[in-house]
Amino acid sequence: MKQFPILLIIFSLFFGEGAYSQISLVEIKLKNEVPKQYQREYPPYIIDDTETLKKFDYKKDPLYDVEFVQYGFWYTDMKGDYHIDTLNAAIYSSPTMGTKVIIDVNKDNDFRNDPEYVFDEPTSCFEVDLPVQIDKYLEGDIKNKSFLLSPVKGEEGMAKIEKFKFIQNWIYKGDFKLNKTEGEIFLRLPFSFDIKAGGYTKHLYKYGETILIDGRLYKTKGDLKKVYFEDIGTVDYTLLPATDYVTKEPFSREDFKGKYVLYDFWGSWCQPCIKGIPDLKNLKEKYGGNLEIISIAYENSSDLSALDKVLKENQMNWYQLYFLKKEKDPEKNGSKYFVKIFPTFVLFDPDGEMMIRVEGNSRLKEIEDILKEEI
Repeated sequence: MKQFPILLIIFSLFFGEGAYSQISLVEIKLKNEVPKQYQREYPPYIIDDTETLKKFDYKKDPLYDVEFVQYGFWYTDMKGDYHIDTLNAAIYSSPTMGTKVIIDVNKDNDFRNDPEYVFDEPTSCFEVDLPVQIDKYLEGDIKNKSFLLSPVKGEEGMAKIEKFKFIQNWIYKGDFKLNKTEGEIFLRLPFSFDIKAGGYTKHLYKYGETILIDGRLYKTKGDLKKVYFEDIGTVDYTLLPATDYVTKEPFSREDFKGKYVLYDFWGSWCQPCIKGIPDLKNLKEKYGGNLEIISIAYENSSDLSALDKVLKENQMNWYQLYFLKKEKDPEKNGSKYFVKIFPTFVLFDPDGEMMIRVEGNSRLKEIEDILKEEI
C-alpha cells in the first residue's frame, strides 16, 4: 500500500508587544524515493594493472570466469575541488550459473570475506550500503551510503560480459502543502535539500536556513526522516525612505501615491539581469504614468565602477539603489529580502501591498499581465 506523507500542524500562540501572533509548525515525513533526475550512475572500469591484480585474494572457481573492476565515486566540493573515492569488485560470470558480484566493502583486497550478490534474473537489483565518502563539504560526515546495484550491458571500452552499475539511493522525498502552495521536498545529501513548487525547483537549502515559499518565511530543521517548516511570518519589504544612487536625491513612498511600484533585485555582475533590462524599459514606457521602478543592485565590491558602467550604457533612467553583499548588517547587505535568484521582481499595488513576487526574466510577463488587467 502506498504511504502518503503525514502533515502534522501544531499551533502555538504567544503575545508580544500587545499584539497577537500565530506560529505554525508543519512536519513533513520523508520516504526513500529516488526520482530519475537524481539518479547519478557510477559505471565500472576494468582493472588491468598486473601489480594491482596481484594484491587481490579471492576464491577460484572453475565454473566461473573472474574479472575485477573498479568503481569511482566522484564529486566536486563547494570550493570546486574534485574528489574521488573508489571501490573494487570481482565479477564471476558463467553461461550456465549466471553472474555474481562481490564488492570489497572493507577495502582489504580480500574478496573472500565480502557479501555476494547473485544475478540469476535479468531484472535482479540489490540495495547495498557502501563505505564511500562523497560529501565531505557538508555537515554530518556520513560515510555509509545506500546505492542500487543493477546490471548494465557492456559499452565500448568495457568488458563484453554484463557489468553492474551503482545508482545513488539516498534521496528522501516528501510532499507538502503550505497555505495554498503544494510541492515536493528532496533531501538529496545529508541535511541539504531541494524544494519544488509552482513548477520551479530551488536547490541546495540546508537545515537551519529560512526559506521563502508563496510569500511566507519558514525556518527549517529536520533529519533523514522528517522536515519541519516553522512559519515565522512574511518578508519585511521596507525599503524607503532612501537616497537615489545616481541623482543623490531622497525619495519616499509618499512620492508614489496612486502608483504601482516594481522592485527589481539585480546585480551588475548578473548577465541575465542585464539581458532583461530592455524588458524593464518596455514596462516603464508602457505604464510609466502609473508605474515606478526601483532597481536594487546587489554588488560584490565597494568599487562600484561596474555598476556605474551598466547604468550608463543601458540608460536605466529610474530609481537606483544598491547593497553590498559583504556587509554584515541585513539593512546594508539586502539579506532581509531573501533574494536567492537574480533577477527577482516584486510588484506592489498603489496602497503598498505586495501583489506578486517572481524570479527570472521569463516571469516578468506575469507582472505585465497584472498591469494590463489593473491599469
